Amino acid sequence: MCDSSIPGEDEGALADETYAWIEETLDELDGDVPALLAFHHPPVTLHHPLPDGYRLGDPGRLAALLERRPEIAGIITGHAHSPAATTFAGRPLVVGPGVTWTLRLPWEGEEIADRAAPVGFAFHVLDEDRRLTSHFRVVV
Repeated sequence: MCDSSIPGEDEGALADETYAWIEETLDELDGDVPALLAFHHPPVTLHHPLPDGYRLGDPGRLAALLERRPEIAGIITGHAHSPAATTFAGRPLVVGPGVTWTLRLPWEGEEIADRAAPVGFAFHVLDEDRRLTSHFRVVV
């Protein structure tokens, strides 16, 4: 798990120290153990103006890390307050649902937030074949 927050800002970034920590941590696993990276800001467009305006900065640097480190099986993020699944740099990327409010998608109405929607969470399983499976639940 990495901190992608920038104090006082909505945008995200992974600092040089964070990239160094990721590399050191993966080196300790010796390339044999599959790993997931988790941080708050998605590095990809989610096709909604709000989260897309505050993505992870310098996604090319993250893509280069993934290119060098095949043991990273996938990425888990949040920030969008809406569950989503896509890929980034050839790896699965899963965005967790909102735990305080839910983002309304553009075709769901004018209001950005649905504060009456139940909160959600996700369980992620990374198996021995480096396959990521995510299960989503809603709390009512």
